[in-house]
Amino acid sequence: MQFSFLANTRKQTQKQDISSKFTKRRGYTTKISTKFSKYNIISSKRSTSITKVLKFDIRILQSVSNEKMFLNYVQIMKPFWKTYTPKYWTYFFENYIDVTKSDCYTGWQNFMRKTGPRTNNSNEAFNRVIKEVMTDYRKLPFEDFTQSVLDELRRRSQESCALLQFPTSPLISETLLTLSQCLANSFDSYFIEYEGNYFVKDKFIVCSIYNPDTGKVKQKIKKLASKIKNENEEARESFLEFYKKPSIRSIQSFKEANHKIRAHFLTIASIRQLQLNIVEDNNDLTLLSSSCSCNDYWNHKVCIHLIALLIKEGHFDAQIRFKKQKKRGRKPNV
Repeated sequence: MQFSFLANTRKQTQKQDISSKFTKRRGYTTKISTKFSKYNIISSKRSTSITKVLKFDIRILQSVSNEKMFLNYVQIMKPFWKTYTPKYWTYFFENYIDVTKSDCYTGWQNFMRKTGPRTNNSNEAFNRVIKEVMTDYRKLPFEDFTQSVLDELRRRSQESCALLQFPTSPLISETLLTLSQCLANSFDSYFIEYEGNYFVKDKFIVCSIYNPDTGKVKQKIKKLASKIKNENEEARESFLEFYKKPSIRSIQSFKEANHKIRAHFLTIASIRQLQLNIVEDNNDLTLLSSSCSCNDYWNHKVCIHLIALLIKEGHFDAQIRFKKQKKRGRKPNV
């Protein structure tokens, strides 16, 4: 009896060591699970990480569609942050949330950034050309510097006028068109109109078809679109599983943005709101003036939801194709 009791005690100690990465106290994981209202954000097979929770919350704040949802989620995550990282909460709130302060960084949220640039890479590239080509990293008088800038602008303007290039491929990728057409074919099963806007619900709040590192469409998405184009019914069903038709009650809750529980907020925040602004006899301006609240639209100014809506309403032709560019070189003799 004594040996079995020692063995059981040893097993329980090993389980406690595996269940927590930062501490051996078993109550640590229990506290975190209660803060999350028993929502399975982090897999139970892996150790709980506070850093992972913070990154998740920041990603949610970046992805929400309006200021109401943003402030609502700030109140939800505030108890956890103040309990486990009080200093970092003070720093993050003062520098990235409290817009009343003049030195607060804004624009990293999608709803505030809108269609503005996220980086100053274009300006830095232009400055690099000025330093390397025009000034050769030398300090010039102000008049000479302004003249060098004017010469560079004049040269670029002349080159752009001489090299007129017409598009040979659509700005919207074929993968995006295929997936949008698939969603448009089942439009009534996933979209709902409410108070002049259209709504659709994604499976996750942070969901994108693009690779965040390269900015290109993910390879898995390309393969899925290829199977759908070849009329693969299994691929079509797996793609449509990412979407769901929201109820009127959930849309009202989405607009009120007054949630107290994290799990409830995450189920409502995945709803996408689409605004259709029709410009008569001009489908291009209709596409440019319409909008969606998803991440892909904020980052690429076009998304599956918006193209599917335009196809359904007859303001976009998904069958338009451009000729592919011919490959250089001789054709192989087969």
